[in-house]
Amino acid sequence: MHMTKIIIEGFKTYRNKTVLCLEPGLNVIIGRNGAGKTNLMCGKYPPKVIPVVFLAAIQFVLLSNEFQHLSKRDREHLLHCSSGFRSTSAYVEIIFNNEDRRLPEDKNEVRIRREITSSKDVYQLNGCKVLKHHVEHVLQCAGFSKINPYYIIKQGQISNLAMLSNEKRLELLVDTTGANLWKELRSKDEPLLKDVESKITELEKLIKKTEDNLTRFEKDKVQYQKWLEVVTKKKALEATVAKKDREQLKERIKTAMRLLNDAKAEDQSASAEMAHRNNEVAEAERRFKLYQSELRAAQGRLKYLADIAQDLALEHSKLEFELADKRERSVNNNMEKLNEELLRIESEIAEKTRERLVVCNDYDSTVREEFEINARLMLDEQRRQQLFAKLGREALFSSIEERNDWIKEEQRKLNGLILQEEEEMQNINEEIEADELKMKNLETVIAGIDEEKLLALESFKMLNQRKKELQLEQRQLQMSRNELWRKECDVRHGWKQSYDKLAALEKKLRGAMNWQTQIFESIEMVLDKMKKEGHGTLAFEMASQYRGLLIDQFTCADEVCCAIDAVAGNRLFYSIVDTDKAGSEILKWINREPYNDGFGLPGSFNFYARNRLQRTPSIGPIRGEDAVMPLMTQVNCIPEMTPVVEQIFGRVLLCRNFDDALDAAKTYDRDCVTFEGDAVRRNGVLKGGYRNIAKSGSKIYFEFKKAKQVEQTELAYLKEVESQIRVADHKCNENASELQKIETKLSQTKIGLLEEDLKKHGGELSISRQALERKLAITRKLMMSLEANRANLQMLEDEFQKDFETELGSEERVEVDQLNERIQSAKIKLTNVNATRLKLEGLKNALESRLNDHLLRTKRVLDEKVQEEGDYDLYGAVVDQKAIGYLEEHLQNLECNIKANSAEMLVIEEKVADLSKNVDKSKNEVDSAKSRRLEQQVEVDKRRDAKNKILQSIERKEAALRDISAKLIKLGSFTKEDEKQMIDIYAEWNMKELERELTLVEGQLKSFKGVDRSAELNCADAAKKLTEMKKEMLRFKNDHSRCEELIRNVEFSKNKAIECALELVSKRFRQMFQTLVPFPGIGYIKWTYDGEENESDSENEGEPQAS
Repeated sequence: MHMTKIIIEGFKTYRNKTVLCLEPGLNVIIGRNGAGKTNLMCGKYPPKVIPVVFLAAIQFVLLSNEFQHLSKRDREHLLHCSSGFRSTSAYVEIIFNNEDRRLPEDKNEVRIRREITSSKDVYQLNGCKVLKHHVEHVLQCAGFSKINPYYIIKQGQISNLAMLSNEKRLELLVDTTGANLWKELRSKDEPLLKDVESKITELEKLIKKTEDNLTRFEKDKVQYQKWLEVVTKKKALEATVAKKDREQLKERIKTAMRLLNDAKAEDQSASAEMAHRNNEVAEAERRFKLYQSELRAAQGRLKYLADIAQDLALEHSKLEFELADKRERSVNNNMEKLNEELLRIESEIAEKTRERLVVCNDYDSTVREEFEINARLMLDEQRRQQLFAKLGREALFSSIEERNDWIKEEQRKLNGLILQEEEEMQNINEEIEADELKMKNLETVIAGIDEEKLLALESFKMLNQRKKELQLEQRQLQMSRNELWRKECDVRHGWKQSYDKLAALEKKLRGAMNWQTQIFESIEMVLDKMKKEGHGTLAFEMASQYRGLLIDQFTCADEVCCAIDAVAGNRLFYSIVDTDKAGSEILKWINREPYNDGFGLPGSFNFYARNRLQRTPSIGPIRGEDAVMPLMTQVNCIPEMTPVVEQIFGRVLLCRNFDDALDAAKTYDRDCVTFEGDAVRRNGVLKGGYRNIAKSGSKIYFEFKKAKQVEQTELAYLKEVESQIRVADHKCNENASELQKIETKLSQTKIGLLEEDLKKHGGELSISRQALERKLAITRKLMMSLEANRANLQMLEDEFQKDFETELGSEERVEVDQLNERIQSAKIKLTNVNATRLKLEGLKNALESRLNDHLLRTKRVLDEKVQEEGDYDLYGAVVDQKAIGYLEEHLQNLECNIKANSAEMLVIEEKVADLSKNVDKSKNEVDSAKSRRLEQQVEVDKRRDAKNKILQSIERKEAALRDISAKLIKLGSFTKEDEKQMIDIYAEWNMKELERELTLVEGQLKSFKGVDRSAELNCADAAKKLTEMKKEMLRFKNDHSRCEELIRNVEFSKNKAIECALELVSKRFRQMFQTLVPFPGIGYIKWTYDGEENESDSENEGEPQAS
């Protein structure tokens, strides 16, 4: 096997497709540095053009380890890239000569191709895409194994081989031959061999266990066969006994059937008598139930009336209390009391305000007086101190000059202090003028706010007046709406009673004649749809010709309803139309109506067309006959519908009783009917039976029609009242909306803001006044201090240049005495003024607390109450008067209802008493009839019990017979000869012998305890399983022997292959050296491109030329 051709495209330096044809004997590539020896192999053996091939390309195809796991960057390095061009894919394909079939392919040439892109590899074998491991398997079979990577010998590996030791060289050669591969495969096969050996051991244990079970099953099989013989004997005995019992039971059943027939005949006669007794009881119970139902209805009505009477009494007392309350409120109006209290509080507020003003004035004058006394006292004390200070100058100063110097210094200080105080007084006077100007401005602003507040108050009063008017109107509307609500409640209650009565009658009508009600309901629905088509349409014209049902065209007394039902029957619900065309058109619409996944409404629809009716003369009055009269005389019909009604009732006579009807039918040759509904035809046909007037269809329909008219009238009146309520609601909502707007305007008035501004500016004015008072007080203090300082200055000027004084002069002594007297009196007066100030301050605080915390708050509360009472004066009295009138009217109506209810209760109580007597009487009749029926029932039960006993006996015997038959079926048929002989022998025995023998057999069966009934089957299964296990054991042993023999053969082949490989390596080395070093000449290969030598490793796209 050798490579014959290599095809490269887009791989590394090869952009275009390059085909390299190889021949055996190409061994060495030589050349200068840069000629491409590393990447290329070329040769001249024999000399001719040889293509270029990459060594890397060969490794790439043969799946060298260097090209196994490639990153994206490594892949891009393998793809061709030149100026202006980059390959997106590349492939290398090698064609092998496979004549020696070294590759496991049945072809002389094998093509292996690997294509690479930037993300994946594609492998092909002989032009077909395959997986990577498939290519690895093919190459591994040819010796290109990943475990043996020495199918490509790189530079330096031969030198290393030559320089290795013998042991290392042997290991390398063994590795090259693939011996290590055999060792790895052997290590993988050893666990499989051990697994097979363990399975063989387990099978041997199972075989031994199965053989032991087989021995045990054979013993059980023998025991089972003995038990089976005894069981067969028992079955034969039981079958013989069952056959004899079956024959005896058949004879007993025949005897019981004869007794049963006799008992049935007696039971039929007793049942006939019992039916007669039942009819008597049913008739008595019917009368009893009728009286009882009437009694319950009367008692229910009485209870209902009693409940109504109780409700009316409660409502009467409630109305009386409410009326008394309204009257008391209208009489006892406390507006005058509130006004008196308000006047008293206002007068007290005025008085306390005056007192507070007087006290405040006194308090202010007292404060000023206290200030003046303090100022005079301070001046007097200062003057006295100055006079006494003159006497001590001699002790303080050593000479007059020193004293004069001190006086000059003091004068200088006093002059400076006087100037400072004068400047301060001037500044304070300027501030006082500014404060006075500010106060004037604040008073002007407050006056403007007061004027604006007056205007706002006038607007507020107007809005408030409008609000009160609207509230009065709203109250009147609400009162009228409440009256309408009460009226609606009463009307709705009456309509609800009418509606409930109508629903009950409708239910009763449906119970009496269900399909007839469906007919007129369906016709009404169809007529509504036809009228919706509009004027001018055919459907509307035909619907307008519909005149209603026949029963709608007349009325009659209740006592005639049974006769009407008997004569007319279903024709009462025939429809009347003006023309037959209208009837046919209505029928078409009925047939087009969808119903139950189809078309056409259910029921039978019949029409009387007035244009097709021929009027027949009715029976005239019959004179001299009180018991016989024409039926038309008892029917009040619409004049234009008389011909239609005469078609039904015009030729029928109404009779008092059945005998009169028989005579009249013969006499007048007309159909007759009684008030009870019994009919006599003129052709001799009699028709009768019990008819209940309460269940008469025509009577129920007339009641239903009347109740419907009442309900419709009350419903219309209710809707009218509801419309009036809606109008009143609308007006109330409009007034409420306007009230809301007024409330919004009232809430948006500036009175509150103006009051806040007044309060704010008043506070500022008060603060300014207080500040002005403080500044005036400071001015007074400064003036007093200034006068004192000037007096001191004057005194120092008088003392200047004078001698020291040892004592005061006469004038000064008089002045000191006067000063002492003034100081003493000022202190006493100051103490009195201080006490007076504290007293006035406490009194002022008490008056302010009384005014603000009590009187003013009480006045606000009284104002609110007066406002409420004023509102009451506006509309409360009117409302109460109307409410009193309504309550009085309602109370009168309630008293009338109470009287009517009491009268009806008396009538119902009398009726209840009569019905109670009838109920007791009918109950006694029922009890006597039931006692007679009970006696007969006892007789019937006796006969029936005897019959049932016979039947139960027959059933037991038949059940026993079925059990015996089932037992015989279960025992099965005895087909074997020994079983037949056994049956024949036992058939001649009597029952005692059979029972004794059966007892012995059952005793024998008890001795066979623990018999395995499946022993025979288990024994066969165990034998079969043992045979299968032995076969499996033999197969495993044969496979194990073959595996061991194969391993030995492979080991021998491996050793032989290593020996041959070593000999071949030695031979090839000798041949290689002879080929590489020929004697005597040396050859070389020179690569050129387009006639020029290439000394670089750059890319070349031309074809190489060998020389």
